[in-house]
Amino acid sequence: MWRLENALRSIKGCEHVALSYWDETDQDTAENGLPAVFTSQTFVLDTGEAIKNPLYSYKFQEPVWDNLSFPPIISDGDNFEY
Repeated sequence: MWRLENALRSIKGCEHVALSYWDETDQDTAENGLPAVFTSQTFVLDTGEAIKNPLYSYKFQEPVWDNLSFPPIISDGDNFEY
């Protein structure tokens, strides 16, 4: 994870990027499930502005091709073709 974060930080404009991480084997997760940061539909910024939580759901900006399935699955984020 650390090496991936550092690789991402080497890209201009991404110097402060950080990846979300939690230990899914810890006691809190066993007792409470996924952390709220992953299950809340909105996230409140330090400014007080509420935004859609990118960790809850993400719409790909470009189509995604799944070449491991047969037939391949093609998605544009809203629609799927098989």
